[in-house]
Amino acid sequence: MSPQACAIRKKNRGHNRALPVEEDTIAAGWFISRCLRRLPTTSEHARLFFSSAFNLHIKPAWLTRFAARNHLSVRRGRGCKFSEFLSKSFQDAVQFLTKLQSLRKEPREILALDKTTVYNDITRLGQWGPKGSGTLKRKAPERGPKDVVFTALVADGRQAPFFVVEDNPGFTSAMLQTPGGRVEYLPSTKKLAKHACSGQKCSSDHLGHGARGAVAWLDWALKEGVLESGDMLLTDNEKCWTGAEFKSMLEENDITHLCFPPLLGHLMNPCDNSFHSSYKLKIQQKLLNFPSVTREQKLRIIEESYYDCGESNIQALFKHCGITEGNPVKTMRRLLTEGVHPAAQFTHLHAHQLDEYKKWVAVTEYRDPQDPAPEQLEHLTLQRSKRLASRLHPSE
Repeated sequence: MSPQACAIRKKNRGHNRALPVEEDTIAAGWFISRCLRRLPTTSEHARLFFSSAFNLHIKPAWLTRFAARNHLSVRRGRGCKFSEFLSKSFQDAVQFLTKLQSLRKEPREILALDKTTVYNDITRLGQWGPKGSGTLKRKAPERGPKDVVFTALVADGRQAPFFVVEDNPGFTSAMLQTPGGRVEYLPSTKKLAKHACSGQKCSSDHLGHGARGAVAWLDWALKEGVLESGDMLLTDNEKCWTGAEFKSMLEENDITHLCFPPLLGHLMNPCDNSFHSSYKLKIQQKLLNFPSVTREQKLRIIEESYYDCGESNIQALFKHCGITEGNPVKTMRRLLTEGVHPAAQFTHLHAHQLDEYKKWVAVTEYRDPQDPAPEQLEHLTLQRSKRLASRLHPSE
């Protein structure tokens, strides 16, 4: 090779690896071992581990690349109730999906409904500026006014028009950018209670803000043709969806109403799993460009984000929840263990990483200063517990 070619290669040479491949695998095994024992694995914990184990001071960008090549991801811990993993909950969910699929409804006839509240959390975010500068505040920042958005997804990939409930009479449907949407004004419960106490007529059945919003949405959906005779509506067991007026309106219009099993709506409803999470993330990303966003700007942003979802994505959500297709038993086993165990395609990789970390600890006698019970490491495996397996496989 000519000297000129050697110089060019030397100039374009990549940087040295911070860790050899073997140590990279060992470090990934440390993350797996802590995840299996529900120990924290934040960036700060990772920095302390790399510093004590390899005398390596890492940067956030390097940690991101490390996680990508070892198939690790940042996950928020989801709320979990013990009743989710009871055999009865599993069987109820399987029976629900079996019943739903036996009705043989067309995808265009299946509509999943839920509501979510959008706050203006932009006041909690820091703003870049000169050192030492800042804005004095008389009180701690609040979450701001709320907008209650009713999300209605159709199994064939469509979305019902945007529907939002506001407690400000100054907001009207004319402010929306997309035709067909609606802004419903509903005074807060406190205002209604105040009017009731002042002598004005106010039915106690309509004091609940959620119940009044559900009835208003259903009345609008029936008039606009969002729901038609013969359709099927899927909701959770929230009180607003089971009110007498709401149910009677559904029966009068020949609409089948099914509620997901108790405590499982956040797993089985496509709106909760996982349209709302991506929807709110898009809202926050757009709010970053508006340090002092007004209510009108916020309304346009949440409307624009609502429609930012493709048909194929919505169809995939229904398929993921087992509503349009899939074996009910296999679907519920997967839904109940999401976030509890790694994805199946990476199981062998993570098992290898865990084994390499255990061997390295045995040889080097490394003691993690952040590990409250290091003696548990020897018995760790990537297999799910027999107790959980017995609940998800009752017939085996």
